[in-house]
Order: sequence, then structure tokens, then C-alpha cells
Amino acid sequence: MTLDQRVLNLIKKYMEKLFQKKVLTSMEEVAANTNETNLVAAPVVAELNDKLKGFEPVCDSSGKITGYKTAGGADTVFPFSTNYRIYYKLRATGPLSGFPFETTGYFDIINGRASKTSVSASKKIYTANNMATEHLWGTEFQITRVEKL
Repeated sequence: MTLDQRVLNLIKKYMEKLFQKKVLTSMEEVAANTNETNLVAAPVVAELNDKLKGFEPVCDSSGKITGYKTAGGADTVFPFSTNYRIYYKLRATGPLSGFPFETTGYFDIINGRASKTSVSASKKIYTANNMATEHLWGTEFQITRVEKL
């Protein structure tokens, strides 16, 4: 391949990439866009800025957005709620009498931290003297409801 052909191929590739991009000229086009290489026109950016006027994100030391401030008034921070109450059911199954049995409860997640790190259930089991018998046991953990706190 000659140098001329290589240059023409590079120009052709550049032009193909350039014309694949589209300039989005309305908020509707931006909302419907699925091509991340498309560009947004300046008037659309101005319209978006007007809609966000006064919104100021508040970030923690890691850069995570934890809340926001609004225009006008004191520097009140409105935190985003990341607190949840998780309700669960723990069911144990086994071959002995008294099974299956289950217990229910909940734990909270406050600011990304769980109030419990494990869930357990216990029950006294009475068996015959034949301790060599093999038994199959099972547990099932099910989240039954999630509430935002």
C-alpha cells in the first residue's frame, strides 16, 4: 500500500467517524438518544442549566453525591435517603420432628451500614441415641419486604 493510499484510508476513517456523530438540538432528542458519541447543541445545554438552576450537589470525601442544596436561603443540605429496613424470613428444614420451623425479623441499613451482619435461628433438637445416622439439613433465607426509612 502506498503512502497516498494510507493517507486516503485515514481520511476516509476520520470522515466516517465524524459523520456518525449527530448534534442533538432538543431535549426530546437528548432523552431518546442511545448513541454516546452524539453531541448536544449549546441551546439544549442552556435549557438544561436553566432547569437545574440553583441545584448544587453535595459530595462526601470520596466524591459520592450524598445530598443537594437549593438556591435561595441558608445553606441547608437535603440528604439523599440511603436508609432501609429489610424484613426477612429464615426457614430451616430437616428430617427430625419439629421441622421445618421459621423465624422472621428485620435489620436496618443506615448510611450504607447494616445493623446486623448475620441472621440466625436456633431450636433444641432431641434425637435417638443413634448418632451415626446422617441427616440432611437446609436453610432458606428470604427477603420479604424492603422499606425506605
